[in-house]
Amino acid sequence: MGGRASKSFERRVQMLDKRKATRTALENSSRTEFYALLKEAKLTPRQEEILEMRFVKDYTYVQIAFYFYLDVNTIKADMKKAYDKLGRLLFKQN
Repeated sequence: MGGRASKSFERRVQMLDKRKATRTALENSSRTEFYALLKEAKLTPRQEEILEMRFVKDYTYVQIAFYFYLDVNTIKADMKKAYDKLGRLLFKQN
């Protein structure tokens, strides 16, 4: 593999690791900490609601998509963007 391709792969792995760590942090946070993180991360209202439905109400992606009349992939994309914003906050990286 060339240098550029391996760096791109490494960045993707790091991003996935950050998202997983962010998800774990949300799962292990108290409700007060959870809502404080959402507010501080400056998520969109829909991202906040999606995360609340996923982590507080324990909805599946399909249930969330049905609620918003959106495709499941749209919900997953919103989740990734929210994880990225929260990850920057939690790990203090841009």
